[in-house]
Amino acid sequence: MVKQMGHYFPELLAQSSLISKVIKEEEESFLNTLSKGLLRLEKLTQRSRTISGKDAFELYDTYGFPIDLTQLIASEKNIAIDISEFNIELKKQKERSKSKNAIKAGDWTIVSKDIAENRFVGYDELSTEVQITRYRQISEKGKTLYHLILNQTPFYPEGGGQVGDKGFIVKNDIKIKVVNTLKENELVIHKVLSLPDELSGSWQASVNVEDRSLIESNHSATHLLHFALRKVLGAHVEQKGSLVDSKHLRFDFSHFKKLSKEEIVRVEVEVNLLIDSQIALEDFRSIPRGAMSLFGEKYGEEVRMIQFGNSLELCGGTHVQNTGNIRRLKIVSESSVASGIRRLEAITNKTAFAWYNSQISLLNEVKEALKNSDDVLKSLEELQIENNDFRKKIEELELAEAHRTKQKLITQIENINGYNILIDEVSLSSKQVKDLAFQLSNEVQNLILVIGNKDKTKAGLTVMFSESTKFETGLNARNIIKDISHHINGGGGGQDFFATAGGKNQGGIKSALQAAKVIVESILVKLN
Repeated sequence: MVKQMGHYFPELLAQSSLISKVIKEEEESFLNTLSKGLLRLEKLTQRSRTISGKDAFELYDTYGFPIDLTQLIASEKNIAIDISEFNIELKKQKERSKSKNAIKAGDWTIVSKDIAENRFVGYDELSTEVQITRYRQISEKGKTLYHLILNQTPFYPEGGGQVGDKGFIVKNDIKIKVVNTLKENELVIHKVLSLPDELSGSWQASVNVEDRSLIESNHSATHLLHFALRKVLGAHVEQKGSLVDSKHLRFDFSHFKKLSKEEIVRVEVEVNLLIDSQIALEDFRSIPRGAMSLFGEKYGEEVRMIQFGNSLELCGGTHVQNTGNIRRLKIVSESSVASGIRRLEAITNKTAFAWYNSQISLLNEVKEALKNSDDVLKSLEELQIENNDFRKKIEELELAEAHRTKQKLITQIENINGYNILIDEVSLSSKQVKDLAFQLSNEVQNLILVIGNKDKTKAGLTVMFSESTKFETGLNARNIIKDISHHINGGGGGQDFFATAGGKNQGGIKSALQAAKVIVESILVKLN
């Protein structure tokens, strides 16, 4: 594609290395999805000769497994899929998605005629005199709210990743709480909880100053973060999305692999150097050469240009006047969003210092727990060595206990018509019971084993017998587990010769074992 179309689209040639890496990552991601889906599908096909629509939808929705691929694999195994039920589940998901975001809005009611509206003054003013020009009632998630339009507003509307401002619109002792600010058809809309009877006259609209300040810190930090990422990782890095609120920032960008710890530290250092340099904001209304337009962002007739030193980008949002106002940036996570797209989450300003303080407090608690050791790392290493020694001793004791239990159980085996029956309760963990079951099945011929155990606060049941026993007797471990697991208020599953169940009722273990004994003996008696 690069060779054929690179002449017409130079970006393909410039980004050819990134393109090939992203495609490779996409292939690996799909193969990983395919592998997980196949394992889940294999378990479903072992249960019955029909896959329910709900299970097929789980494969599609949770594992990303295409339904047509599920149908193809199922047809090869002569297994039917309830496609009608699948389509019902798919429709339900779409309806849930729609209803979650559904907003019903009424018609606009005019308050003040012949007044110009929608002038945004929030770059320079956080409180200003306004008039309400119109309003409408809305229904959102079953609640009644209202939308207001003002002649001018200091409230910044949600957009470009930045959340909308909050605050109040006040007149005398009447206060209208603004819970969000949105933009619709180029109109700034103020979402409020309630309205007074009289809306005419002059009001004072005031933005929540602290929230706006923190939002601006996080927003400006995304610009510095973008600049630092390009410097550390390369010019292929481009912003692909962002979210900025008063608590944190989220920044999505193009890159083909996970960032190393060293790269994250370098990016963080670069940003904090820019913060410490206290670079003043330069705000342009014409576009300087070299400015970057971000990820398809839409701009109005008047384009705002933000520059912090060498970082120069188109942006309609609000920003700090000086990078020093950001105070500090701390990257708290790095993850994958999609093939070739990474995500950084970070905190700034007082949230970052609160994080540092919490880490210091945690370190002090660790030091206190280590008896105020001067060398915390050395003390932790010694503690880990000590724990490993204890763990080995515990494992040795558990192995010895399991061996004693096995020897005791062998003496309790009862022979019925040539089959060795072992049905009993033991004081072992579920993992130990599984190991014990496989050991006994290898050592004892024609074994039919049903074991109950208490594992911490839960009850466990294990059924196992050899393949030959299964075919000769018709016994099915999965069916037995299904029949007896209700005694422990639980459920389980497995294979024809090995199945387990877990439940909350430890007092039901004895009755479960008795029920299993009745099932096994009734079948063996018929074989005589």
